[in-house]
Amino acid sequence: MTTFDVYQIALVRGMLEVLAPRGVPLVVHSDDLTSTALPESLVCLLRHHSPVGVITTDLPRPEQSEALLGLLAELRLPTVHIAQDVPGAACVRGDNDQGMSAVMAHLLDERGVRRPVMIRGHLHAADHIERELVFRRELAVRGLAVDEELVIDGQARHDVADQELRTLLRRRTDMDAVVTTDDYIAVAAMEAVTGRGLRVPEDVAVTGFDNYPTGVMTWPGITTVDQNLPDQGRVAAELLLAQADGDRSAARVEVPCTLVVRGSTVPAEGGVDEQIRTAVRITRTATGHSRAQDAIVGMSRDLLGCRSLDDVGGVLADRAASVGLTRCFLVAFDPVSDPAEDDTARHSTSRLVADYRDGRAHVPDPERFSSCRLLPGRLESELGRDLLVYQPLYQGDR
Repeated sequence: MTTFDVYQIALVRGMLEVLAPRGVPLVVHSDDLTSTALPESLVCLLRHHSPVGVITTDLPRPEQSEALLGLLAELRLPTVHIAQDVPGAACVRGDNDQGMSAVMAHLLDERGVRRPVMIRGHLHAADHIERELVFRRELAVRGLAVDEELVIDGQARHDVADQELRTLLRRRTDMDAVVTTDDYIAVAAMEAVTGRGLRVPEDVAVTGFDNYPTGVMTWPGITTVDQNLPDQGRVAAELLLAQADGDRSAARVEVPCTLVVRGSTVPAEGGVDEQIRTAVRITRTATGHSRAQDAIVGMSRDLLGCRSLDDVGGVLADRAASVGLTRCFLVAFDPVSDPAEDDTARHSTSRLVADYRDGRAHVPDPERFSSCRLLPGRLESELGRDLLVYQPLYQGDR
């Protein structure tokens, strides 16, 4: 997976509902965003740990996607791809056509929008590309021309989208909607629009996509599309287990989406009482997020005082419970890298720096071990328990 954030967490929750009852553990490998090559840890995990199969999400770099597809084909592992179009392979995705069509019908037919801005997302992501195509198609079928000056690149980054939209708003303010490819960018759009003195939704409607928690923490809440990500995760896991049982058909499943209408496109109704109830819901959600942020800030503050990897390991073990972790291991890889004779990955010597499990911190096992093993021998069984997320970290050139 590219990262392990709101999108991936929702998918994983769905996967676990299918895999856990079957006793199939799930190891989530978070991608290395600093390199165009496949992470060596991922290569080792696939080559040497006998996985039941692999579920992939879209990688940020085409080179990584090509390398992963090649490795999976070589190993002949059961594979399901989420939010991707891979010829001849099992693929699961949200029905982007249905979801974006619902957004456009809501804006164009119900709200009377005629001059929408489109903020593009990832230019290589199949989902984002399709959402833009539907945006253009739905305007065309209603005889409305796309104003190309109102189509801007946001790169799926809050800062870029904010800057590009503010630049556009300095030139013109005649748009009546901003359509985005995800909720994070919709938040940036609302900030830019209101920063220009325009009202949402009275002057400019704003829509997102994905129905992330952030969409209910703004005022007004963001109209969006729920991709039913847990359902996508469940379907992907079911297809994977079917492949493991011998069904290698290249199923392609589109999971229905749901339009979620909130105040960013429809003026608030219900008077003061309804606004108070909405404010209370936002406050409760924000309070939960604030507690989580406080725990993360506390850990970050402790990490600032670390002077060695062992110090870092101690902080992680001490703070794991406060940030909601039930297991946490920190492994340091030595910068030794001679390719193994029978492998394309480079193996180095590793040592365990932090060991938190079973509700307490343990003294790290002093055994040195190959990075190919991920964990020392007596802890390798941890890879076969429930859910474990592998996240690469870097210190200088290590």
